[in-house]
Amino acid sequence: MAFASEREAFETYVQTFPETATLLIDTYDVRKGASNTAAVCEKLRGVRIDSGDLAAHAREVRAILDLMDRKGAKIVASGDLNEFRIEELLEKSAPIDIFGVGTELATSKDAPALGGIYKLVAIESEQGTRYPVKTSEDKASYPGRKQIFRMADPDGTLQGDILELEGEAPPEGSAPLLQRVMHSGKREAAACEPLEKMQERCRVELSRLPERLKRLRAPEEYPVRIGPALERLFQQAVKGIKK
Repeated sequence: MAFASEREAFETYVQTFPETATLLIDTYDVRKGASNTAAVCEKLRGVRIDSGDLAAHAREVRAILDLMDRKGAKIVASGDLNEFRIEELLEKSAPIDIFGVGTELATSKDAPALGGIYKLVAIESEQGTRYPVKTSEDKASYPGRKQIFRMADPDGTLQGDILELEGEAPPEGSAPLLQRVMHSGKREAAACEPLEKMQERCRVELSRLPERLKRLRAPEEYPVRIGPALERLFQQAVKGIKK
């Protein structure tokens, strides 16, 4: 917008990025913007549409780019996109190659507050260990140090998790998830895993989820249950509360 014309702005940008230019074309007029990009850049990487009827604009832009021999140029759509808007655009067969998701990927827009709280689970003293619990409605807390065991079918498909006391034998077919990462103020080996390895593990675990949990509409909840030893300790702690 600091330039006298959109075309001049595109020409200057392309001079700096001659082979990697992806240009935003909806500042003034989408169709004119598409024509300007095709005219000033032979090796156009792509164009981005950030407003309006993305499906309709994408069809118009694809026709203009193809007519001007820029068939290899990608169309990027952005502008407060989420999984539901993307699904809608795909159902309309919009010729969009790349979806740019920002706000709703980097922020928790549907649940902006994380309901996480700190609760004591054990107090050690000379008299032994006492297990405090909270029993208020919808906010009960479970006592003791814990481990999470992940259950899976023989083919690797995840069945659910079991929240259990630390030190309990893992149920058959399960694997413990929690690892100690800090001790006496120092990081342990488990905390030093490279980011790339974490990303790969995340991809693998997501691929093991049943499809009924991953569907966009009315997905089922991932099952998590309380282990028997933890439930017994909870009931014992509740009985021992002095009101």
